[in-house]
Amino acid sequence: MNSDASLWIKEKDWLVEVVAMDTKEDCAESLDYIGRLLAFAFVINTRVVAQVCNDNQRFPAYELWFSFTSEENKKAFLDFVHEDGYADPDEETTLKSPPTLGDLPLLRPLDTVFPKAAMDHILAVQLLTLAALNNAA
Repeated sequence: MNSDASLWIKEKDWLVEVVAMDTKEDCAESLDYIGRLLAFAFVINTRVVAQVCNDNQRFPAYELWFSFTSEENKKAFLDFVHEDGYADPDEETTLKSPPTLGDLPLLRPLDTVFPKAAMDHILAVQLLTLAALNNAA
């Protein structure tokens, strides 16, 4: 087992979001969404790990896994997503519990899953979102 995975292998409460990239040239909207999700997770101290679920070079897709320490944190996270408006957590395909936890050993920190340019974009949006949330508070 990977030493990184040992940090989350025993966690049981997860939600998974699949984010597909339209094209390599036009994936900013998807990367923005991931950056906002990362900010929401940071605010409520939620673990985020990922894996590639479709490595097609033209249309890659990623699974983002969010682990919650309490039902209150999970609700707060879903409230952030709902208020954000990009995705509706009440929809059948958005932020759902995984059918199995068998992929937990395969999950990795985001910066080891996403290409550097994509990760730079995600982190920039995360910082902007955190600043906006701080100003709103």
